[in-house]
Amino acid sequence: MFYDYFIKIKRILLFIIILTTNIFSQHSPYWKHKVSMYSMLPNPENEIIFLGDSITDRCEWFELFSNPNIKNRGLSGDKTSGVLDRLSEITESKPDKIFIMIGVNDIRHNICMDSILTNYNRIIKTIKAESPKTRIIIQSVLPVNNKIGKPKTTNVQVDSLNNFIKNMTRKFNIPYVDINSKLKDVEGRLDKKYTEDGLHINGNGYLVWKSVIEKYINN
Repeated sequence: MFYDYFIKIKRILLFIIILTTNIFSQHSPYWKHKVSMYSMLPNPENEIIFLGDSITDRCEWFELFSNPNIKNRGLSGDKTSGVLDRLSEITESKPDKIFIMIGVNDIRHNICMDSILTNYNRIIKTIKAESPKTRIIIQSVLPVNNKIGKPKTTNVQVDSLNNFIKNMTRKFNIPYVDINSKLKDVEGRLDKKYTEDGLHINGNGYLVWKSVIEKYINN
């Protein structure tokens, strides 16, 4: 009982600190509202966290896998810097696994590759320091389709980022999961059967994603 009370007070204090810092003021109202909600939610044991931007945010992961341990911590519009700013809430529960997909919004906002990779390194190192038993699974950034909508990036940029990320995971000896190639058409674009806007994916796209990572969920 005392421990639960302590954790609740800790979360409230953490949120107040974040709220009054420059870090918090850099983000959108949506980001702030979601992070405030996340900070209030319980932290059960054996959590499996899905961490990322809108592409993660838009999926009902718990229902997709029929697994109540899965928590969605995707946040629409987020970048690698935003993940860093809210990472303490993620590691607080000492989750069993964290699935990460982040970076497409960095590219869309013309953030240089060195900065993106520096943030990726910091994300991984922070998780390892704050929750050393957590298994980290890095997922490739998804392809885009510039013939549908305006994704504000290209597959050349996405593929370049994925190559850098893949090499980085080798350094940390953590899994890199290629979802990108599973969603491409013969021309190397995000297949139109999986998207309406050239950036986000539909239910069939998430089913492909599920098929690729299911073994990591269950093991």
